[in-house]
Amino acid sequence: GADEVLTHDGTDFDWAAAGGEDNTPVFHADRGGGAQLQFNSGAYGDLDYPTEVVDTNSAFASSTFTVPSGHAGKYFIYATGEFYQNIYDCMIRIRKNGSDLDEGTYREKRQSDSSLWLIKYVWAYTTIDLSVSDALTVRVFAETSDAQYNIYPKKSVHFGGYKITA
Repeated sequence: GADEVLTHDGTDFDWAAAGGEDNTPVFHADRGGGAQLQFNSGAYGDLDYPTEVVDTNSAFASSTFTVPSGHAGKYFIYATGEFYQNIYDCMIRIRKNGSDLDEGTYREKRQSDSSLWLIKYVWAYTTIDLSVSDALTVRVFAETSDAQYNIYPKKSVHFGGYKITA
């Protein structure tokens, strides 16, 4: 195939036998099949991702990726959110075992609510060492000129990651 790597004599190169990584587990889930979520202005809200696109090790369920047995290591993790409803401050946070990761946080803030975003798309990503049974989740925060903010069910709102190396 087009993505095969061939050796100088034209045979397939065995990446795993040569000490390469296969980058599993891999997971990616989105909100495409979910319901609209609504949270109070100034409050955190936990995101769910009902549509699994890939989950090589059955390690993702609803909102949580749990590092499976035998797969401790360094991971690349990402999450996105799309906020709707007169936003002037918004944040997305990747969490590990219930604690926010500063290195997995992204925030945007306007000077005041006199200058609002109708829709604001944010993303967070990090490379992190994870141990077996570590659990990752995502939560959002926003302040609005209204009583609440919304996260819509869209494929562009997603959470995923993969193991880089042991």
